[in-house]
Amino acid sequence: MDNDTTRKRGRPPGARNKATGFKEIMTKFEQVYARVENMLTPEQQKYYKNAFSGKSNFDPVKESELFLRLLGLYTTLLITEAIEKKQPSEAIAATAAQYRMGLKDVEDMQRKRDEIKAKTSDDERMVDPTRKSEMGLFENLHREPTKQST
Repeated sequence: MDNDTTRKRGRPPGARNKATGFKEIMTKFEQVYARVENMLTPEQQKYYKNAFSGKSNFDPVKESELFLRLLGLYTTLLITEAIEKKQPSEAIAATAAQYRMGLKDVEDMQRKRDEIKAKTSDDERMVDPTRKSEMGLFENLHREPTKQST
């Protein structure tokens, strides 16, 4: 076979990766944001505007908060309709329980993040008192064996 006619595996040189639906996902996410924007704090609104414009990275905790705002709207709508119709259901109770657990999970994530931030500073990290010194291990390896008396 002629080497010039055979094709190498993979993309041609200089070809870029193709985005697989990222723009569509971001469009949907922006639509979700638009529904709950007026329910967010000014700090949260600023964060999302910066994230959507590419000025900052997305934060999983803040994304969870946005999701919970939307879930809160949905849960409120379900409960309101059930009250008006006087027809409570197990599905509505399960949705309310999921919303409550979501709130607890986000609070736990934020608390853990705050604990980690408190333990570490910008200049130095907190020393773990249970950790053995690396120099101590090194010195133990090179220490001369002691003679045991009999």
